[in-house]
Amino acid sequence: MWNYLVENKLLFSTKQMDIVRYITDGPTTTVFPQESPARTGVWLGRQIIRSYMRHNPGVSLPQLMANNDYQQILNASVYTP
Repeated sequence: MWNYLVENKLLFSTKQMDIVRYITDGPTTTVFPQESPARTGVWLGRQIIRSYMRHNPGVSLPQLMANNDYQQILNASVYTP
């Protein structure tokens, strides 16, 4: 899933349909195989934030939420799927 999102430049997409496709409820995530769970974007985002907070203990949740530099957050998360 990670490779698909990176290769198709979907990590920072602001297109409504791209976002909806990965965060909506349902039996699966439509672009992935039938075995995939729904809301994979939510799960993946949670993993990135979890990794970020672990690697940046001096940052509070309000500070993180105020940060709009998404590339910096991803880089600082040191997230590896």
